[in-house]
Amino acid sequence: MQNAEPIELTFQSTVKANTIEAIAAFARNGLGIAFLPDISIAQDLKTGSLARLAGLADPEPTPIYAVHSCANLPPKSVQETISSIQKALTKILE
Repeated sequence: MQNAEPIELTFQSTVKANTIEAIAAFARNGLGIAFLPDISIAQDLKTGSLARLAGLADPEPTPIYAVHSCANLPPKSVQETISSIQKALTKILE
């Protein structure tokens, strides 16, 4: 299907959810397609329980910020938490 003509599809949502996990579960169970962040479905993509639709452009990366109420340098516990989050996100996205 490499030379197939592109087709335009129009979808109307009939299911609503307020969490990424719920939307991913609908897609995993064959109830439609979903536009989800890679980080939330990395394991699904690795195992094949979800797959990317061919021909869709990747969205622009969205930055993640750690916000704290410290005036200057955050306490060591906050620094360690931020570092742990960075390491976990890096591992998930590998």
